[in-house]
Amino acid sequence: MQTPNELSLAVLPFRSGEKDSKTQLFADGITEELIHYLAQISSLKVSSRTSSFYYQHKALPANHIAGKLKVRLLIEGSIYWRNGGIKMQLHMVDAVQDQLLWSSSWQVENEEFLAIQEDIFQEVAEKVREQLGHFEVPLGPQKSKPLTWDAYTLYLKGKSSFRLWNPEAASKAITYYNQALEVDPNHVASMLGKADALSFLGTTGQMDYSESWELTEGLVREALLIQADALGAHYLLANHAFFLTGNFSRAYAYTQASLEKHPNHPESLHFLIFLLLVSGRAQEAEKPLEKVKSIDPFSSETLFFEAYLYYMQGQFKLALHLLNELLAIFPENVPAVSIKAYALLKLQRFQEAISCFDKLPEPLVVDQDREGIALLAAIGKKEIHGSSNKIKEWEALADRPEGFRAHSFLPFIYAALGEETKLLKWIRDQKEQPRFLSMMQINDPLVAPFQDHPEILSLVNTWFKRPNSKPPANPAPLLDENQTESYSKALTRALEEEQIWLDPNLSLKNLAAKLELHPNKLSWLINSNFGQNYNRLINGYRVREFQKQVLDSNTSKFSFLGLAYASGFNSKTSFHNAFKQLTGLSPGDWMKLNT
Repeated sequence: MQTPNELSLAVLPFRSGEKDSKTQLFADGITEELIHYLAQISSLKVSSRTSSFYYQHKALPANHIAGKLKVRLLIEGSIYWRNGGIKMQLHMVDAVQDQLLWSSSWQVENEEFLAIQEDIFQEVAEKVREQLGHFEVPLGPQKSKPLTWDAYTLYLKGKSSFRLWNPEAASKAITYYNQALEVDPNHVASMLGKADALSFLGTTGQMDYSESWELTEGLVREALLIQADALGAHYLLANHAFFLTGNFSRAYAYTQASLEKHPNHPESLHFLIFLLLVSGRAQEAEKPLEKVKSIDPFSSETLFFEAYLYYMQGQFKLALHLLNELLAIFPENVPAVSIKAYALLKLQRFQEAISCFDKLPEPLVVDQDREGIALLAAIGKKEIHGSSNKIKEWEALADRPEGFRAHSFLPFIYAALGEETKLLKWIRDQKEQPRFLSMMQINDPLVAPFQDHPEILSLVNTWFKRPNSKPPANPAPLLDENQTESYSKALTRALEEEQIWLDPNLSLKNLAAKLELHPNKLSWLINSNFGQNYNRLINGYRVREFQKQVLDSNTSKFSFLGLAYASGFNSKTSFHNAFKQLTGLSPGDWMKLNT
């Protein structure tokens, strides 16, 4: 198993106690909500929903799953319906050490679950922090919490339907989201789910393109008035800025804002990679690609953008290899088919490029894309030239409103023909009102022979200006110097004099309450001033107390486990795990050497 990031975890799909789809739908929804909650923590690497759900219904050892996802901890759970209520069980496993670290359960009425859901998520985050070290846990009321059980279940149905990624499913999802919003008009997640589905319908040609994106923007703006940091809102605004208005700078700023609020959001990382690649910054795209590969390695989008990066870097054979792997799993991935055709053109495998679209279902094929590839292949095989009637017909089609896809092929065609004059005229025509497809093509390898031309460089610099941004400042200490000294003394007093660690139910949260200090600040203090995490600090005192009691001849009447409980441990497993972690020996081996 590869060494994982120390601050890393995956939430595996919760099991459902019943086989009916309603219960499993709810279990899947709660799993995803917990993933989203934990992913808000910037310093914590949390595997995405796509990668976690890859292991649903797969009976594999925890260390195998953690090794593939490259994480330290796994959170698993189950959800059951009980007499009109919910029973939820969670446990946390250290997959590297193969240790159960924590488990808990809750049994509540349906409506009550909505009220305590975020409290449960906070408790999970606290237990993760106790094990791994300092990070700030999101606290405070959940602004987008649904008000009723009916709204929540309708929202989950909408999400489940939209995930099928086809026009019929997207339309069905919108129906569910509308029903949820009728029950709860201020439910932000349903607004954004509907916005995402509308943009999908517009992009796939099932709705008027401009209308769908305008409706999307309206829903996102409404959602942001209710919740300024709503997950996915700025990502959707970034898409709107690029795909409707061709404004790269604004799209880039919205993407950065999304990642500032939600640094583990895979869709925002994917879109950042896209913006960097189309703007000619392939080397910069490597860093966000590595991050999204670490949190979302099994999604089709991650696989696609890795292949797209290699294509934009001119590594066509490697890109083709990855695209073939992707299409073997997701054969209807239209962007992958298009980039595969481009790569084959660059490799002069013209007939293969022409046949790329043959395996796609006809409703997914854009005729102008297929015809554009065939035209480029014919140019590559020297079957047609610049004065050909086919070129003139294509130029006439590109000038018509319905020829926007044909228009995007013009720079490829002119570059293939060596028509510098026509290419530069096309460049000049784009300066004022660029189309997003034109922006996607200008840095493509198919235009490579002319990309160093001063006019093209000038256009690229105009289109792809990034907003001015300041380098991120180092985070300020959570306590000033005087506070750090004062609370360090108070914590030492609680540990040394009051021996607070003898309480087997002690947690970081209730220790913070005793010290009258915010849990985030106590976690920071333990990490920065005591050089360890909460769990190691407390268990260190307990292990030393056990060792002291063992060496005291007056304790011979106590059992081995009784001494562990008397030292503050609350189970045999936690005692053995902590003892070996801190001393490198099992309790039995240590006693043989010291008694």
